[in-house]
Amino acid sequence: MERPENLLKTAQTGDKRAISKLISAVERGGTDAAALSFHMQGKTGKARVIGITGPPGAGKSTLVNKLVLLYRERGERVGVIAVDPSSMFTGGAILGDRVRMTGDPDEGVFFRSMGTRGVLGGLSEAARGAVNILDSCGFDVIIVETVGVGQSEIEIVNLADIVLLLAVPGLGDDIQSIKAGLLEIGDIIVVNKCDLPGGDRVATELKSGLFPAPDGKGDKTPVVMVSAETNSGLSDLIEVLDGRYKALKSSGDINARRMMRVAGAHRSTLIFAGGAIGMKCLNIDHIGVAVKNLEEAAKLYTDILGIKSAGIEEVDEQKVKVMFLPCGDCEFELLESTSEDGPVAVFIEKFGEGVQHIAVRVDDIDSAISQLKNRGVRMIDETPRYGAGGARIAFVHPKSTNGVLLELCERN
Repeated sequence: MERPENLLKTAQTGDKRAISKLISAVERGGTDAAALSFHMQGKTGKARVIGITGPPGAGKSTLVNKLVLLYRERGERVGVIAVDPSSMFTGGAILGDRVRMTGDPDEGVFFRSMGTRGVLGGLSEAARGAVNILDSCGFDVIIVETVGVGQSEIEIVNLADIVLLLAVPGLGDDIQSIKAGLLEIGDIIVVNKCDLPGGDRVATELKSGLFPAPDGKGDKTPVVMVSAETNSGLSDLIEVLDGRYKALKSSGDINARRMMRVAGAHRSTLIFAGGAIGMKCLNIDHIGVAVKNLEEAAKLYTDILGIKSAGIEEVDEQKVKVMFLPCGDCEFELLESTSEDGPVAVFIEKFGEGVQHIAVRVDDIDSAISQLKNRGVRMIDETPRYGAGGARIAFVHPKSTNGVLLELCERN
């Protein structure tokens, strides 16, 4: 294959063949994929990523097709990543979404189908990389269509800025449509095929089952009725989409979502040079945030967000004092340097306050380091050391992790 950095430059001119080659490289994995990730640093984060999910038969592909046409009418470049289930017997996929694209794609549209290849969650391992490629190539809108999902295939929330959850009349009883596990992931609920019998009832039931945020300040999730087949309600959906994105951007929530997208990438697949690493990753252990003043920074989390601090600890070896703030299955780790030449002080001097590292919990850090080194991954720590809370830790160099300082963390 042509050198990834040269192919990326060609793709950024709009060359569809080059874009296709880059996505194929991501699907194969290996050193080309790792090199590509490195050269995309700083070139992503501009596109609006819209996830579309829902049960089989909800009309996801038809809706995607119509949204593409509407965005093109506004002069925006649109990329589509459509994921289809792979056969558990042959490993192949029909890629029917490509067949359903009835429009004649122009130069401003790029469409790619890919199979799940046995990956759970409704996406494929390469979907995230494909989105980053389209983003770095200047697409304004990227639509990611998941497989026909049930109630647990919700990986799309770790990838998209906004998630559209499709519902349709006639797929089950009243309770089926509002079971926990899927409904909560939708930023916008779309009742497609609303012209069919029962469409109004489904919308009414969904609206009555949606509640504001726990603090009472959030609005209910909007429910939009459309018929993608007849173009009914599509202009209303685009208006709601635009409003939702503007709200996320003005509140700053869009940045938090994209930060968790980076975390989700490391939690779900840990792909480096040489392919997927066979270590067991339990979850994100914590997200390290470098701050100038620990107590002042903690007020946002403790006084406003209501997170209870787990206390302050000083780690002499790293010249830092830390405060852990439990949040769900992981923690925020606020880091204040205790020395002018400490790593956190150096980070703040260079980049300012902000996310300094992401820590992934592993069950055997010695084995993890060995596997990474064998596959050519650049390590900062080739032997584990002790960090806060008595954890054994080791850092992976950002040149091997898409620019993220990644910490491996083993806790007893």
